[in-house]
Amino acid sequence: MIYLLSIIFVLSILVFFHELGHFLFAKLFGVRVERFSIGFPPRLFGVQIGETDYCISAIPFGGYVKMSGVIDESMDSSSLTGAPHEFASKTWWQKILILVGGVTMNILLAWVIISGLLHVEGEPIIQSTKIGYMSEGGVSEKAGLQIGDQILEINGQPVNSWNEIRDRYFSNLGNQIVMTVRRDNTEKEIVFGSNILQKENAEQLDLSPRLPATVGDVVSGAPASDAGLQRGDRILSINETEINSWGEMTDIIEGNPNKPLEFKISRNGEIL
Repeated sequence: MIYLLSIIFVLSILVFFHELGHFLFAKLFGVRVERFSIGFPPRLFGVQIGETDYCISAIPFGGYVKMSGVIDESMDSSSLTGAPHEFASKTWWQKILILVGGVTMNILLAWVIISGLLHVEGEPIIQSTKIGYMSEGGVSEKAGLQIGDQILEINGQPVNSWNEIRDRYFSNLGNQIVMTVRRDNTEKEIVFGSNILQKENAEQLDLSPRLPATVGDVVSGAPASDAGLQRGDRILSINETEINSWGEMTDIIEGNPNKPLEFKISRNGEIL
């Protein structure tokens, strides 16, 4: 039922703009519009404004604009009066514009929707709430957080994603924050005092979530490529140090320039 109602709703929007195109061009050229209907007869309800009946009809799969002076096979052409407000009295190019007005409006609607979508930037939701990386000597370490802690609540409110953790953190800069975390199957409370969370020294969250250090791409000729790393490889450890996040991996690599590093990786379910 919801699926059917969704189809009817979307179709009604398309029909509305299509018929609006016919309506606007008809009005522009002085054609009398007797009815603007979303849906086909019988008429359910509507309102008369001026010479036009704006209504909703029973059959939802379509719509129509009824204009004075439009003759089809079922009508007698003798009913035409030649009045200037009749469709038949308009020039050929005005008739064409009125007839293609619906398609024109649909094209314009599609362009507006696509343009809007291209300018909308979404924010990826990071479901992890477990700490994978933390700046050494930073605000979070001083407060007592540790790598591997899973953040459960902030100021008594549950958090279900890293996005929520970040939002709650920044909205409380300068105020005390109490984080409830799970560490070694035990829940603990970590208190960030207001003296620690001053805006001038906590403008950036010095934590990052525990996410797999997975290789997204390998540049040909780069050290990673020469070492045999491939796209999709998951870094498990470097020099027997477990890697819990991308930040940990980069810290080890940057801290050991020009030194050999031994990587343990997972590739297609196989440990290498």
